Amino acid sequence: MALTPDNSGTPRLIGDNSPENIVLAAGQLASFPGGLWMLGGNDTVRGSSDAERIFGNDNRDSLLGGAGDDSIYGGKEDDDVLGEIGNDFLTGDRNNDFVDGGAGNDLLRGGRGIDLLVGGDGNDTLIGDVDVDIYKGGAGSDVFVFRVDLAGERIVGVEVPDALIVDFDRTSDSIGISTAFTNSNLSFEQVTYSLNDPRLLLVDPGTVSGGTSLLAKGGISLRDLDPDRNGLVEATNIRFGATNALLGTVLNVTPADLNGRFINASSLL
Repeated sequence: MALTPDNSGTPRLIGDNSPENIVLAAGQLASFPGGLWMLGGNDTVRGSSDAERIFGNDNRDSLLGGAGDDSIYGGKEDDDVLGEIGNDFLTGDRNNDFVDGGAGNDLLRGGRGIDLLVGGDGNDTLIGDVDVDIYKGGAGSDVFVFRVDLAGERIVGVEVPDALIVDFDRTSDSIGISTAFTNSNLSFEQVTYSLNDPRLLLVDPGTVSGGTSLLAKGGISLRDLDPDRNGLVEATNIRFGATNALLGTVLNVTPADLNGRFINASSLL
């Protein structure tokens, strides 16, 4: 479990290929601007009060930033990436990840795979990237970014949104579009889904591996999706451009609730 200094490039600390449980002390990475790099094994890393760089790399890792403005990268496999306290940059990288900003104004990216992004407290920016992602902003004024280049996703032939927002606040949140747009580029349709509809992605455990267990990590229950508990989910689909590709779905809002809530987010990518 010993960490080894690597000075072949930017100085860093590296782990080994066994499962490791690392608790960083304040100042431990002060001489290693390249950060902490884990290798193989299902690792757990807890950061200190410093601003730190942590890389999970291979296998299934749990990476927690602690306090400080951290940069944390999940790497391969299904990772849990938690910023905790501070203004953090967090990315799941590959596979199906859970990314949680915690307190602070955080930037969250999903990377490849079906990811759950939870902003937590603060004014957060959530970018799902490639594949289908679920967004929960939490408290604060959050920006949920929809990538136009990834619109029109399909799973087993079923049209699904590239991103799904479960807690949009029409008074404080915004939806960022990844390219310049006008109102004529966007169209809206009010829809109703049953709770086991495959277009609701991870709500149905049979749709995607992990199912409701991934939702539970983010504190999302079926009651959050269906507040009146009638077995139906009301939502607004957002479509883009001449192809009318499904860009994203926002739960429990009407098209009127989204009026004036769009911004150009191309500078965020």
